[in-house]
Amino acid sequence: MAEEDHAVVIGGSMAGLLAARALADRFKRVTVVERDQAPARQPAFRRGVPHSRHVHIFWHRGLRALETLLPGACAELLESGARILDAPADVAWHGPFGRFPRIRAARFLSSSRELIDAVVRRRVAAHPGVRLWYGREVVGLHAEHDGRSVRGVEVRNRGAGGGHAGEPLEAGFVIDATGRGSRASEWLRGAGCAVPGKIRYESHFGYASRYYSPPEDIESEWNGLYIQASSQDPHAGAIMPIDGGRWIATLGGVANHAPPSDEDSFLEFARNLGSPAMYEALVCATPLSTPVGFRNMANERYDYSRRARWPAGFAVVGDALCCFNPVYGQGLTTAALSAVELSRVVRAGGPRERRRLSRAIQRAVAAPTAVPWLIATGEDLRYPTTEGPRARFDTKMRQRYVAHVAAAATVDPVVTRAYFRVLAMEERPGALLSPRLLRRVLLPGQQAVERTSSADRDDFCAVAHNRDGA
Repeated sequence: MAEEDHAVVIGGSMAGLLAARALADRFKRVTVVERDQAPARQPAFRRGVPHSRHVHIFWHRGLRALETLLPGACAELLESGARILDAPADVAWHGPFGRFPRIRAARFLSSSRELIDAVVRRRVAAHPGVRLWYGREVVGLHAEHDGRSVRGVEVRNRGAGGGHAGEPLEAGFVIDATGRGSRASEWLRGAGCAVPGKIRYESHFGYASRYYSPPEDIESEWNGLYIQASSQDPHAGAIMPIDGGRWIATLGGVANHAPPSDEDSFLEFARNLGSPAMYEALVCATPLSTPVGFRNMANERYDYSRRARWPAGFAVVGDALCCFNPVYGQGLTTAALSAVELSRVVRAGGPRERRRLSRAIQRAVAAPTAVPWLIATGEDLRYPTTEGPRARFDTKMRQRYVAHVAAAATVDPVVTRAYFRVLAMEERPGALLSPRLLRRVLLPGQQAVERTSSADRDDFCAVAHNRDGA
């Protein structure tokens, strides 16, 4: 059937665009159904990406995945003004126990989110098999009555109103990439499929950001600045260089410590951070915009990959599957890694075979979310305001150990490098439990690490039997 060579991606998010590119190597036609109207060719804010006006980083591992899907994208980003920084060598990175040593541990791209979206969108749209269909919304899945197979979607013009039913758009495969507002669970339930409950951790973290022109005569030993929040001091701040020769400055805080989004209070909040560096930099810079706030930052996950019954021809990716508190900078990298996994699985056979591989595809795209989920929820559970399932014993032990790692990383460059490579998803968390690291972190004599009892060391070593659980 002709529709077997057609794939539909619901949502033109970063995850959706990269998924479309992954599908285009095997499906003759890929249609991305996007609710927003066609954006300007040049980078511009889009309502569908409300968090775009805040600090975004793209870790090097994610950039490598991006290049696999869209060769030349990284070069175009750099030519357009994005910057590659080494952390913490180029970034004055202040953790809960002090500033990390200036060594090269993990590279990342710093850019406006609008530029990243524009470059990726343009390159995906240039593929002859991909169509970006703007101003349309999907109102349901075109599924068999027993829920065993999805054969397409129901589409209508955005703004048509609830009285206008959608028209069928047939496809051999459908991917939901509609983000936090996904209706996949509702659609699947309506098709007779059992749907897992959503796991949610909400720390009530909030952002406020604005753009600046840096001082012309600035003399600084850093190119970027990051002041982390902690359970003891729930205030954060960052300055990163982006395209257009600008700075983007983001303030953050937990619950009633969330930053204000009015001009008069923005600098005052920066003045009261744990380090004076951000205030001293911004007071000499020229504001280019008013502050913009953002609050929708909960960690949310559906464990679709473990469903005993899953419809053929359907998968969920990106924030519709698993989303993280963006303060940890994992979203872009995870989206790229998931798209590479999607590409790997769909290459296994022809379109008809791939319909039967739906469960394998769902497991594959979920796999890259496991580590960032562990990091984001583990960190958010440190805050007493966080709402969600109670932390288990092993989670509490990981938190205690990671605190020791972070403290040691402020004085021991070997630990610094290992710590940042885990943050950058270059290494799995189990790398922090190698015998070499355990000795450096837990043995007496480490300057920034408090004495650890033998009982603590025994508990930490017990956790080490599951290396990826750190």
